[in-house]
Amino acid sequence: MLFDLQSSDQKRLEQWKMRLRHHLDWSSSSKPRDLTELAALYRSREAPGRSNYFADLVLNLSLSGNLKKASLLNYIGTPDATQETQEGQSLSYHFTQNTKPELALIVISNDIVVGFGFRSDTGSEE
Repeated sequence: MLFDLQSSDQKRLEQWKMRLRHHLDWSSSSKPRDLTELAALYRSREAPGRSNYFADLVLNLSLSGNLKKASLLNYIGTPDATQETQEGQSLSYHFTQNTKPELALIVISNDIVVGFGFRSDTGSEE
């Protein structure tokens, strides 16, 4: 971190600014008690964009059980792309976490969320 902060590389500095802003904002505000409050925090801070609060929300959704597709869409909105796979319907959400493009992949089967995955989104235009 110290090396990045001492550098004149604006991209590295912007990544740390983004991380620190999110951390300070998260630390200074009251913590959401449930998914509804976390979704409200995301909507008030970022939506319709997708960044750190979106990532927080998706991570917490991945920890909840028996999540229905309708509830998922209510929390995080329409996916960027959908694809039918052997496991079910795959929903793709592009987002940026700490200035880095990421991709959330969510698998739906029989209108129930059955899987979450995250990966670096190297093919993103963001």
